[in-house]
Amino acid sequence: MDGITFFIEAMGRPAYAGAVRPFLGWASELEKAGRECEVVTLKADAKFCGELERMKVPHSNFDDIASAARHVGSSRPGIIISDDSPENLARTSELRKRTGIRTGTYVQLLMGTHSIGSGYDLGKAPLGVRAGNALMKAVPFIFFRKAYQRLAGRKDEILICNSKSSADMLQILYGMEPYGIVYPPVDREVFNPGPSPHAKKRQAMLYLGSYGWDTDRALAAEAARRLADGGVKVLAFGNKGLMDASGGAGIGKFAEHIGHCTDSELAGHYSESSLTVCLQKWELFGYVAAESVCCGTPVIAFNCMGYGEIADQTGFGVLADNRRELLECLGDLDRTLARIRRPQGPKAQNEPFQFGRKQSTDRLLEILRGAMPGRF
Repeated sequence: MDGITFFIEAMGRPAYAGAVRPFLGWASELEKAGRECEVVTLKADAKFCGELERMKVPHSNFDDIASAARHVGSSRPGIIISDDSPENLARTSELRKRTGIRTGTYVQLLMGTHSIGSGYDLGKAPLGVRAGNALMKAVPFIFFRKAYQRLAGRKDEILICNSKSSADMLQILYGMEPYGIVYPPVDREVFNPGPSPHAKKRQAMLYLGSYGWDTDRALAAEAARRLADGGVKVLAFGNKGLMDASGGAGIGKFAEHIGHCTDSELAGHYSESSLTVCLQKWELFGYVAAESVCCGTPVIAFNCMGYGEIADQTGFGVLADNRRELLECLGDLDRTLARIRRPQGPKAQNEPFQFGRKQSTDRLLEILRGAMPGRF
């Protein structure tokens, strides 16, 4: 069976970043199963490499693409897989030219879609974030589309999407077809209520989104207020800058920010909470929702993109079509929770569906076998 090399240009990217975590999860699962795999990084710092050591993931780090290519060329994996950031698309193209090894792209960013998206509240965002967003929106989407088609549409490229949402956008906006969908893997050894689940508190997790400022501040403040008015303790996590920017009368008046947590600490908070609130509309997958469901805690989210897809797959959440519906759900939490019933039958038996590491890794291998018969 052929091996798999996951390539990551890691400079400036922490190991827990959403775009990086799928590759580390797959590599960890493949290594545990005795399958040949390696993570190859470019310009990773000591902290990043230390995280790979902790996860016992085979890895090699290089300062330049030529050295990385010599290493990959000598190890001869069956495929090199990376994500669809502009940097990684360019680097894997270079690796392919130098080694002749087939490449695959994990579609989870869709370069250029941010130029036509409006799911951001940048009013109080750092100047660099606002400037970058303004620059992207100044460039017509057709230029991003052509660049993406050129980089990710290489001959024999294996395109794998991280959700149905990304697969739909890939086909509709870029005219490109994926080989299939593989949901990013969630570590069920950590995000799991366990044999003796935590007692649920009258407590809610409120996700403030990424540092891309993808959360409406006014909506977050009102959501926190409605929960607090109902006697619910609100634990905020994610972009603390959003909370600070809302001022003393905003989110911070009704919620406590838990700061940066380890995965184990975060899993404990999920497990003790009655629900997790996801306010973001622009999210192609949504680790937060998947992690929460794995910990036995339902989600309340908008009925769109990744969060809606996860709640629909698991049947364990409430989806709102607009902010009025979402705030009404939070204003009468007991009634909302009474609507949520853990699914029975096959859904309950297979929970959390494709979101565990083994399920996700098995699906990845299934797609590779279909695209390259007899190799994996």
